[in-house]
Amino acid sequence: MNVSSLKMHEKQIYLTLADIKDNQEIKIVDFLEVSEAVKKHLHAYGLTVDRTVRVISTRPEVIIQIEETEIAMEHSIARKVHVRSI
Repeated sequence: MNVSSLKMHEKQIYLTLADIKDNQEIKIVDFLEVSEAVKKHLHAYGLTVDRTVRVISTRPEVIIQIEETEIAMEHSIARKVHVRSI
């Protein structure tokens, strides 16, 4: 985990989606500094606040699983998705 990527959000420290280890379940906390267009796109795939997802892998891209669907995203986007372990 890259300590510099830890973010402060509502007086709690959260990791970003890019920081999570492979094959770990997490809960989405917030999307920070994400354009409305990108947020709308992520929501269309089911990536919403309080949603539980599994991180399949983080290299070369971040691949997550939401129910039966796998989604790949660039690290630049994954670093803006704040999460917490469950």
